[in-house]
Amino acid sequence: ASPLVSEALGALQRHEGPAALEATKRLVEEFPNEPEAQALRLQAVFAAWDHDRSDARRTELEKALAALERADPQHPAVEVSRAYVQSSEGLLREAIARFTGVLARSDLAPDFRADVLRLRGWNKNQTDDTAAALADLEEALRLSPVNAEIFTRLAETLRFAGRLPDALIRARQAVALSPSDPWALVTLGFTLGDLGRAEEAVEQMGKACELTRSQMNCAAYASTLQHA
Repeated sequence: ASPLVSEALGALQRHEGPAALEATKRLVEEFPNEPEAQALRLQAVFAAWDHDRSDARRTELEKALAALERADPQHPAVEVSRAYVQSSEGLLREAIARFTGVLARSDLAPDFRADVLRLRGWNKNQTDDTAAALADLEEALRLSPVNAEIFTRLAETLRFAGRLPDALIRARQAVALSPSDPWALVTLGFTLGDLGRAEEAVEQMGKACELTRSQMNCAAYASTLQHA
């Protein structure tokens, strides 16, 4: 199983969506009853749904959730995923409560706990509870100090709080840790733009547009070019 696991993990860490879907598909075909194989599959399917929230992707996500729940009914990734879906549907307080329930467990690995704190912190930020959001994100960073996604969410929260110099530091750290992460690039670009440094932001926005070809990121790139 080791080559399959390495391939799946590598594709997930590099944000290679199609490769991650294919690698995890083969992994669960070989080990259908192994919870961690199903958890990796869920991660890949979840990322695909997050990028393309079509009905087909949602059906695929529900199948992956059901498969993990069958393999391990107590696996925390099930509750975390359902909380994230609630968050995406605007049910922020319900999502926060669900994340809090997961964090009450005593069996979470530090990196997993950090990721749940990251998600809860971002939801708290969306409800304008900035102080609580920053507390969650700083604690997440303490538990997982090289997680680029935590740096990105922390940068966004600091940016929304008007703490632009601090946000810039965190955004640059996020990109340093994950140079091909479009969200980190966009966050750095927006922060530079807020600081009146649109010409510097062009490079970041351009990379994000090229990597994703998404309407949102390419529109942000166009706007940045205009301001520059």
